Formats: sequence, structure tokens, C-alpha cells
Amino acid sequence: SFKYLGVHIDSQLRWTVQAQKGVANATQWTMQYRRLTKISTGINSKLMRLLYISVALPKMTYALDVWYTP
Repeated sequence: SFKYLGVHIDSQLRWTVQAQKGVANATQWTMQYRRLTKISTGINSKLMRLLYISVALPKMTYALDVWYTP
């Protein structure tokens, strides 16, 4: 497989590598997001929502329309 514009493509166009990388990336972002939302030391909810919508969500769903079929 090879990586083109951040999307992993194999020779048979099976998106298993891309799906695995997407799940790993989403898990990583979710865990980082969770660390920031601690009640005692975290930042406020409005900033967390803004961070999620502007950074985490686009990062997790990059090129989703190319390789994901519901």
C-alpha cells in the first residue's frame, strides 16, 4: 500500500489500512480531548466545543468521503 495526500491506498482498493489508521487517529484524538476536559484542571466547555469542531472533527474525518461507505 502507499499513502497519497494522507490516504492509504492498496493495489486492490480495499480500504482496510485506511480504516485502521482512521480508527487509530480518532482514538488518539478522543483520548487527548478527554484529558483536556477534566473537571478540576480542564478548559471550559465552550472552548472545548470550538476545539472539537475546528480541529478534532476535521482531523478525524479527513478524506472520509473517499474511502468510507456506510
